Amino acid sequence: MDTSRRDAITLTGAVLTSGFLGSAAKAQAAPATPQWGAWTTHIDSAGQAATMASSFNEGNTALSLLFDKMEISLQGKDQANRAASVVLAGHYPIAVPDEFNLNGFFLIARGQVSKSPNSSAMLTLSLGDTTRSFEWPRRPKVVDVSTKETANLITEFTFDAECFSGDSNLGIGDPPKFGPLSPLTLAIGMYARRNSADEDILFQVSSVDIVILDLVKA
Repeated sequence: MDTSRRDAITLTGAVLTSGFLGSAAKAQAAPATPQWGAWTTHIDSAGQAATMASSFNEGNTALSLLFDKMEISLQGKDQANRAASVVLAGHYPIAVPDEFNLNGFFLIARGQVSKSPNSSAMLTLSLGDTTRSFEWPRRPKVVDVSTKETANLITEFTFDAECFSGDSNLGIGDPPKFGPLSPLTLAIGMYARRNSADEDILFQVSSVDIVILDLVKA
């Protein structure tokens, strides 16, 4: 083997070795991130789970879900169509790295309500060990004093409903051993009704964000 060829092979080997070591160093330096398992459905009255779109942030600490079926529409003259509900419930298994300073989980549900005065809507959010409810109750109808006629005015509301559930990732012993977290349960309940077929209501939840809170960054 001539000198130039031997030098080329030696140089190539050095470059490959350097690249491998550089990649290994970067891999070791990269911080461990939370890992989300697959969604498990408990209840899905609207068939939403099959079509909800999901995306994660760069650090895997936030999940966004887009909905296209979480909707209640009570409209028209059908007297039998005056109350409805939609429920989606299930859980995500989540594994966080050892030493992760878990502070809990945060949920934001976004949507809108368009309703006549004598109709009502209620949203319930359950996350982990916490449940919250939000209400858009019935209101008195507006009466035109000049004509004495009752106006069926539609009022629109947009909402960012929030729910927090505390949790921690505690190590036991010395050195500490970290056990698995319980699955994160999530439930969204939508309930609506109208007093008569003259009332209208459209109630939608369009998206939710689930955030893993780090005590250091919270």
